[in-house]
Amino acid sequence: MPTYCTDESEASSKDLKTGEVAGNPPGMACEVFYSPSMTKNKQSVWQTVSARSERGGCQR
Repeated sequence: MPTYCTDESEASSKDLKTGEVAGNPPGMACEVFYSPSMTKNKQSVWQTVSARSERGGCQR
């Protein structure tokens, strides 16, 4: 099963109704560890069926 980490220090979200953009709150861990579960479909193409994420779960 593949796993990976991302650095979301530059990530932000945008409220589509108000246009307000918000970044990560101060003190929040910026690294996120992802662990997806994958399976092959009938055409032998790998697809993600679920994913687990843990903020601050990356180790260097």
